[in-house]
Amino acid sequence: MNMHKSGLGMLRCALRSTLLWKCDISIMKQVPLCYNIKSLASTQLGSDKNKALASKSIRYYSHSAPDAAKESTAATETTEVQQNEAEKNALLVYLAGCKSPTEVLDELNRYSISVNEIGKIFFRMWECIEEMNSEQKQMKFKLIIEHPEFSALCERLMIEAGAMKHHALGRTLYAAVNLGVSQDSRVVQTLLRVAQEHLNQFDLNSLCILSRVLHDMKSRNALALREAIWLLLKDHIYETSNVATLTKLMNVVGKDSPLKLKKQLASKVFSLLSEFTSVDNFYIFSSMANIDLNHTHLLDTCSKKLAENIHDYSIAQLLKVLRCCHKMKYRNYTLFSSISKHMALTIDMCTDQQVLKILQAFEKLIFRPVELLDVFAERIIQEPEYLSVNELLTVLRVFSMANHDLKDKKTEYEHLNQFDLNSLCILSRALHDMKSRNALALREAIWLLLKDHIYETSNVATLTKLMNVVGKDSPLKLKKQLASKVFSLSSEFTSVDNFYIFSSMANIDVKHTHLLDTCSKKLAENIHDYSFTQLLKVLRCCYQMKYRNYTLFSSISKHMALTIDMCTDQQVLKILQAFEKLIFRPVELLDVFAERIIQEPEYLSVNELLTVLRVFSMANHDLKDKKTEFLSSLMPVIELHLPKMSPGPLLSLTFYLSLMQHFPPKPLEILLQPRTVECLMQSSQDGPEKNSYMLYALNLSLRLENPPLPSSMSSLTKLNLPSLDINHRVDQEIRSLIREIVGRDAVQEAVVEQGFYFIDFVISLPVQEETPGLQTEGAGSSQCAQRIALITVRENGLCYGTNHYRGNVVRKARHLEKLGYKTVLVPYNYFDLMPEAEKIEKLRSIFQPQMQKEIIGEPKTEGIS
Repeated sequence: MNMHKSGLGMLRCALRSTLLWKCDISIMKQVPLCYNIKSLASTQLGSDKNKALASKSIRYYSHSAPDAAKESTAATETTEVQQNEAEKNALLVYLAGCKSPTEVLDELNRYSISVNEIGKIFFRMWECIEEMNSEQKQMKFKLIIEHPEFSALCERLMIEAGAMKHHALGRTLYAAVNLGVSQDSRVVQTLLRVAQEHLNQFDLNSLCILSRVLHDMKSRNALALREAIWLLLKDHIYETSNVATLTKLMNVVGKDSPLKLKKQLASKVFSLLSEFTSVDNFYIFSSMANIDLNHTHLLDTCSKKLAENIHDYSIAQLLKVLRCCHKMKYRNYTLFSSISKHMALTIDMCTDQQVLKILQAFEKLIFRPVELLDVFAERIIQEPEYLSVNELLTVLRVFSMANHDLKDKKTEYEHLNQFDLNSLCILSRALHDMKSRNALALREAIWLLLKDHIYETSNVATLTKLMNVVGKDSPLKLKKQLASKVFSLSSEFTSVDNFYIFSSMANIDVKHTHLLDTCSKKLAENIHDYSFTQLLKVLRCCYQMKYRNYTLFSSISKHMALTIDMCTDQQVLKILQAFEKLIFRPVELLDVFAERIIQEPEYLSVNELLTVLRVFSMANHDLKDKKTEFLSSLMPVIELHLPKMSPGPLLSLTFYLSLMQHFPPKPLEILLQPRTVECLMQSSQDGPEKNSYMLYALNLSLRLENPPLPSSMSSLTKLNLPSLDINHRVDQEIRSLIREIVGRDAVQEAVVEQGFYFIDFVISLPVQEETPGLQTEGAGSSQCAQRIALITVRENGLCYGTNHYRGNVVRKARHLEKLGYKTVLVPYNYFDLMPEAEKIEKLRSIFQPQMQKEIIGEPKTEGIS
């Protein structure tokens, strides 16, 4: 057969340079193509130390197929020895007692093994690991591969494969592939070649086994062999007049076989419909689904016979039929109605899980099984407490999506008053993500009932559980009632309660300040009672509720600083990230963590390194005399990760370093390449605006701060960056007060400097003779106007609870000073709370010559205003 010859030719060509065997986990040892084959006259694997063995050199696939077959047969004849029945039984008993694949291999050299028994050994190894999970399998694969007997077994299988029985060949190939032996290995390809050479001699069962193992193989040789099997099966179709055999053939050919072959099979089965048994009707559905063919006439006939003999089938078989219908997109009202009525009549013999699986199958088929729904509703009414959360969710979905009319049947609404608190909680959770009108109405009814439970309950744990149940989309009044009730029991709070109250309040998205303040105080007092995970959860809940408490945050910072030796870098960084989102500077923790980084910087990954730099730079943390040492310790790690960094992380890294007034040449040299900048402007996870902002800021830092860089480095200023959209509003009250003090003409508002920095007010004042130190660089005379840049700093520009300015604000002030401005930073939140007279006095002091050096809130001043 031409295809047969060409397939064999392809195999020879492909296998000349292929390893003897190798595994998908890439740990197989390489075995040379030309090697010595040891004589197996003794048939004892691994006995080369005790017996003198002849050897001869063999090169596979370098000669013709007949020669190879003769040589293989000759080798087999010289290696096989007569084995009596007792020896065979001993091997089988040994294999049956083995519990792991390595145990199978350990004692093989004690037994005489025929070529067909090699297949049994392979199959037993596969049976030992078949039920294991993927990780366990990978570990066992490695042990198998490293076992010396496995190499000998594969070697012998290569030589004697031609003498194997056809069914043993298929089983051996199946086991080898499932044991992780690569589909491209010489062992597998040899078995494929032998199968192809003897394909015409395979019986139907052997073809079925072989077809199954080829199903998931993607090599050209495997595909060619599958096509050959399909051709052979065509002959079996016309020769076979047994329905069971034909359904077996359907399972063998699979859904990716030629459509013509599948239709021939279906037509042949349909021609034998007068011979169908009850079992045949079921297996035809299963087989037609396996080949993904909707032969309507055949399926209609089977559906009719299934409906007539519905009592002959188990629940598992009926469920399989429904799933096959969904797979084939086939629907038959008579069949579905019969199954519904049969299930309704026999529901007492079914568990809730079985009924729900049938209902789910009907739901996918968009069929409403009226009789079954009615009977199942009655069962639920009588025994609702046995339903799990998932089962309850399924019940509600099936009944609501089918829009089933229960008529005079009692519903959950009528029994809702009889539900205890636990049942209400389960039901509420099940309804949480359901959007149907019935589900929403039921949720509202539950909320009304829970109101009564609030007043009856005096247990904090129960009330926090109720908070989790009602959810954040419950009525605000209900949530406030819950919070108030919990607050009234504050004297009874335990350490556990304090934590769960934070978690529960975040779940309902309510910020009850008095309750949270009370819990924060108790948390801070008993900070040692809480784990790292709990403290991190508390901080994340604070962020979710937009709640901040200086005492709580400081306590967590100090506690983490004291226990830092018990924490990993990842844990500390998670806490620092949570603090950063809350705009809080944990001074003690940052100081201690900086010392750890200075000592052991090499353990930081790229993401951890970026997090460290972001936290320290954005918080504008003063490392004092350790700043140089801190940055120096990070530079080797930065240079180590540079080759692997994509443009986005590289930009972030240089941006954070520039906030700390550090400009390392190597990262900048890579970043300033025009192609890198172009890539950054085109794509960004957070949008191009973020990249544009960082590039602009870095550009100004390089230009205004003028760090010492190699002259060969190209300037970012030469790059064509798009303009930024800057649109802020100025405070009208401050504008009126400034104009009242210095006059209208001396004030400019909403000034944008360098196309990047927004200045609320620029006040021009004449420079006095007695204050020459305040003249701007380049002033022509003492009468030149001095420019004061007054900037209102909003809440996110200050570290929470202090007047310590954050990194971006400090850089802005620094750059405006370089541009000739006298910068005045006004912390708006504090300024807004002052009486008007005090505001005027404070502003007037800024513009009086003798007070011009005063800045409201010096950038590095610490403490609470």
